[in-house]
Order: sequence, then structure tokens, then C-alpha cells
Amino acid sequence: MEYGNIEISDSVLKDIAVKSLADFQGSDLSDPKEAKRLKKAVEIDRLDNETVSVNVRVAVKFGEVIPEYVKKLQDKLSKDLEALTGLKVASVNVTVEEVLLEGTQEFPGVEESSKEE
Repeated sequence: MEYGNIEISDSVLKDIAVKSLADFQGSDLSDPKEAKRLKKAVEIDRLDNETVSVNVRVAVKFGEVIPEYVKKLQDKLSKDLEALTGLKVASVNVTVEEVLLEGTQEFPGVEESSKEE
């Protein structure tokens, strides 16, 4: 018996990826500023009806081994999206835009690159 089609909107895919990224980074999505920053850092591209690609921009704490950090993030995003949607994740492209030095309490926003004004 066929029940019909299931369609998952791009906004739902993005929400799942944002939640996955927040969990990975230990970020608090209940903070509106943090939620906005994370949403700007994630983009979803549909390659076809069953396949997506994810683009993520992140800051990494100083001392993290960047290739290891990125691989773990790619694995988490891919597994979460595939498990929750049934879609195939073709790629998770990560751009490390910043290294956070010790004493930095929060991940600066991608759009807030000029705080010295």
C-alpha cells in the first residue's frame, strides 16, 4: 500500500543542520543572537529529490586540530540529516573562517567581522 509522497522543506533541513551544529559546538539555540548566527552559517543545497549538500562556516578554538574537528563536524551533520530525513548527504563543505584565541567566550558572528569600530 502506498501512502503518498513525503516532502521535507529546505527550511526543515536547515533547522536540522543548525541544531546539529549547535550541539556539536555546545551552542545555546535559546539565545536569539546565537540562533541567528548559526542560521547564517548554514546553507543547504538540494542536488535532487533525494540528495543534499551542506555548506557550513565555523570558527575553531585555538588548539583544535582543524582537520580532525572538521571531520567530526562533517560526520555529525551528515549522520543527523540522513537519520532524521532519509535523504542522502552528498557532501558537507566546511569553511573555517576564524580561529578563536584563549579567553574568547563566544564564537563571533560571521557577519560581525569588524567589531573594532
